[in-house]
Amino acid sequence: MIISAKTKTFLRLFHKYIGFIFSIFIFLLTVTGILLLYPKFFGLNNTFISSSYILKKYNMLNTNDVINLSNNNKEIILLENSIYFEKVLIDNFSEEIISASYQNKTNNLIVFLENKIIFYRLGLQNSEIDILDITEMSLNHKLIRVGKSLSNKIFIGTDSDHYYIKDQKLFKDKEETKIDWFNRTNTDKNIAKSYLEIHQGKGVPLHRIVTELHNGKILGSFLSYILLLSSLSLIFLIISSFFFGINIKKADK
Repeated sequence: MIISAKTKTFLRLFHKYIGFIFSIFIFLLTVTGILLLYPKFFGLNNTFISSSYILKKYNMLNTNDVINLSNNNKEIILLENSIYFEKVLIDNFSEEIISASYQNKTNNLIVFLENKIIFYRLGLQNSEIDILDITEMSLNHKLIRVGKSLSNKIFIGTDSDHYYIKDQKLFKDKEETKIDWFNRTNTDKNIAKSYLEIHQGKGVPLHRIVTELHNGKILGSFLSYILLLSSLSLIFLIISSFFFGINIKKADK
């Protein structure tokens, strides 16, 4: 097949620029492909990434999502709709969690939801935590905030009035007691990381990240499209290299 010098020049330039433009994506496909061929050797299944960016990318919680609800020396942690007490999952809730409080004298963990209050009587023996009993109290008004008085009496604020809790019953506050309302705070990062590991594992497996880098899903359909073009360009580069090699041999003859 006879090809003009002008066509050859055009093909060589096209070969050159296609290779240059897609080289980084071809490199990405090659490296990730090698990693996926030998996942055990490269430790992909045993390595987890827990950076805030990666966790957010995969719709997982990060350290900023670990909320401290405790008002004493016991850890009460809120993670999405789950309450943890001293690293033990107490319960998951469908309603919004307003606050929580632990009562040392009665070993009661009180969880305050928008429309009800739940009392968990805990058993603390041999460093283990057991739920011995659960009592629920429905509210006629929407609960807004929770706090305590100077005498450590628990108060709640609804959209109508203030009440205090005594013997798992509500009594209206007629004296306008001074109340220290509870605030949500962020947890120490080391503590937050330990709760995240309990709640959702060590992080995102490296194998999943490499797989999604290889198929382009990690950055959406745009990268997938670019990698498809890169694969097609690689086919073109192979064919054009083979073509140039044949023509060089013919020219030598």
